[in-house]
Amino acid sequence: MSRMISKKQGIKNSYRHLLMLSLIFAVVACSDSDDPDPLVDNGQTQEDDPTDEGQNLPGNDEDSPEVCVASRSGLVLDCETVDDQPIVPVQAVQLDTPLTGSLAEGEIQTFTVPSGAEIILITRSGDADLVLHTAGAVDDLSEFNAENVLCVANSAFIEDNCTATNTEGELYASVVVFEDSDYTISATSDCSVASVNQWVYRNMLDYYLFADQVPELDPTTYSDPAALMADLRFDTLDPFSGVDDAQTRSAFLEEGRTFGFGAGFGRDATGAVRLLFVYDDSPFGRANLKRGDIWISVGGVPVSSLNDQLLEENIGTMDNPLVADWVFVDGDTGETKTVSVAMAEFSINTVLHTDIYTSENFSGRVGYIAFSNFLGTSSAELDEAIGSLAESGATELVLDLRYNGGGFGNVANRLGSQIAGAIVDGQTEARFEFNDMYADLNFTTEYEAVTPTLNLSR
Repeated sequence: MSRMISKKQGIKNSYRHLLMLSLIFAVVACSDSDDPDPLVDNGQTQEDDPTDEGQNLPGNDEDSPEVCVASRSGLVLDCETVDDQPIVPVQAVQLDTPLTGSLAEGEIQTFTVPSGAEIILITRSGDADLVLHTAGAVDDLSEFNAENVLCVANSAFIEDNCTATNTEGELYASVVVFEDSDYTISATSDCSVASVNQWVYRNMLDYYLFADQVPELDPTTYSDPAALMADLRFDTLDPFSGVDDAQTRSAFLEEGRTFGFGAGFGRDATGAVRLLFVYDDSPFGRANLKRGDIWISVGGVPVSSLNDQLLEENIGTMDNPLVADWVFVDGDTGETKTVSVAMAEFSINTVLHTDIYTSENFSGRVGYIAFSNFLGTSSAELDEAIGSLAESGATELVLDLRYNGGGFGNVANRLGSQIAGAIVDGQTEARFEFNDMYADLNFTTEYEAVTPTLNLSR
């Protein structure tokens, strides 16, 4: 059985919040997370949660039941009043057994799907989106809302992916059609290299910016998706694109959590290996190491004698980290210090350092911010840093992005507004252009007024 559903104007633009400042094409697959990842190209952003108290969701009027779809991101589609009848799942999607169908504009079709599997919707024509939900959304149309919708994949691209788990009952997938569509829906739990390779190849030929430059090759001949990506990407203009794990990437971008020692290394003019930066909460940070310290040895092996095998023997792997003795020379005092640490998970501080400088040859005050990543956790740190510099009367700013690893575009937009202030309000911040297949999705972003701000004149 199908029921009509209408679509809010411009709903396809919701995925814009996922765009990263860096050029990294972060493809992700086979996540172990129960929740959809914010970097799976499914149009979902997890900035706002409509399940919060006081959220007024449509479809709760018992006298006028409505069909509506709401994701956890705050994406709410328009609702249409219908007869108070359940959506009846007509078929079950079995693992690795694709089903095909055609639906007219405004129709939805619901299937039962395996809990925990990756559900893939390929829209061969038209415009269709994928919604995973619990039984509540099937038994009562008026309850088809954020309480039971677990994942929404509504990108404008050919393929949409969603993964969710329902431990209390069956899991359902609805194909929501906004333009007459031919589609294929399938479910897979295959996280093999061969499966990931096929997924990478399909998407690189679809929404990759340089899709027309992707070479023809056989992805089944590759034993590593990263190697496949390296051969697929257009290196002339794109040395950045890569494959990443969804759960790991989400933890980093959304929550600022990562795993390791928490420092960057680089050689100075003499060839000595120094710490470029150290995150406060990291194993190195808690051991009181700092920028400028010189690395001498680890596990008794001098830096000059280290290779990959010796390094792994002493520090272990992410799956099996080992405590090792690290010897450093303090970059300020010249004293030798030894710390015993192992890799661990930690939260990074994206504002690495702030300061204010004055000079007898300059009448103003120069603020300084060393900033590493544009993450979901960065705004609060930047508010504190910008506010402090504003109170100190900064008239100029040095924004140090030498160790920038990219991140969310909306954080970059906010930072730009905080630096310039009212002078850029409403002006174009960035222009985003897609490949020729999706040129109708091109858009620009503008600076918006935020506080605190430095209101710099240049």
